[in-house]
Parts: sequence; C-alpha cells; structure tokens
Amino acid sequence: GQRIAQMAEAQLARLDNPVDLRRRLRVQLGNLERVGGKPEAALAIFSALATELEEDGAGQSNLALSVNRRVAGLLANLGRYEEADKLLLRTIEELESRLGPEHPDLIIPLS
Repeated sequence: GQRIAQMAEAQLARLDNPVDLRRRLRVQLGNLERVGGKPEAALAIFSALATELEEDGAGQSNLALSVNRRVAGLLANLGRYEEADKLLLRTIEELESRLGPEHPDLIIPLS
C-alpha cells in the first residue's frame, strides 16, 4: 500500500490539476485496504475523503455518493449499524431525488 501511494504521488506531481485523480486514487487505496482485510484502515480513508468532498462543496457529487456507500458498507461490516443506516438512507434519498424512486439502480435484491 505505501509503495503504491508513493508511486501515485509521483505521477500526480506531473499533472496540472490532480485533485480529482488524487481523490479517485484514494478510493482505490481504500478498496485495497478493504479487500486486504483492513476495514478500519479503509474506513479511515473513505471517511476522510467524504469529509473533504463535503467541505469542498462536492458532498452531493457522484464520487461523494459512491464514497458514502462504501463508508456505510464498512460501518455495517464493523457492526456499527445505526451509523451505517443513517448514511445509507441519506445516500439513497439523494439518489432517488436525482434518478426517481423507480430507477433500476435503486432496486435492492431480496436474496
């Protein structure tokens, strides 16, 4: 993880406006931590990114909604169900307002 982050930072130094790419790389780093069996580390990465997006006025962006969904899933996996439920409901409400309540992306499988 550390080496990947260092390589990513070196690549970002060459870009004119690396903010969006840096955020997407942080999502990938969070995913690596999650699948690597480190849910607390993944939660820290995603939570910090969600806070940053909110502070930058991008709290309703597609990236923010995706990050919030990941945070909610990690919270649930860690047994923090009340926090997960609140965040997931807020995310679903935003998606419903954008897509409409009947949109196929909002269908929750029952199995």
